[in-house]
Amino acid sequence: MSSDRFTDRVTIANSSLLYKKKFKGKRGKYVIQYATKRTPEVTDEIYAEWEIDEYIWKYNDTYQSLAQDYYGDMAEWWRIAWFNKRPSETTLEIGSIILIPVYLSEIKEYLGY
Repeated sequence: MSSDRFTDRVTIANSSLLYKKKFKGKRGKYVIQYATKRTPEVTDEIYAEWEIDEYIWKYNDTYQSLAQDYYGDMAEWWRIAWFNKRPSETTLEIGSIILIPVYLSEIKEYLGY
């Protein structure tokens, strides 16, 4: 499984009111989480330079299944979501067209992994 998305990530202690209420009367006071890593936007140059497959979204498709098919690793699902600027499958309908970069190495290089 790929873990490079968490490389060099800062962890934070989230002690928001939500968690304070959850932990009331218990040992915990906060939740340790990874801080959100900012990723660069996909530019028009990237769309022009990279080899990209157009994929028609079908019933039962998931980003994980597509990542497994294209990259051999379902943990790479977030790269497809990022590239399409659609963070979850709930934004897709059957027949939606999504773009899938063919070469994972290009994405990793662009994102600095």
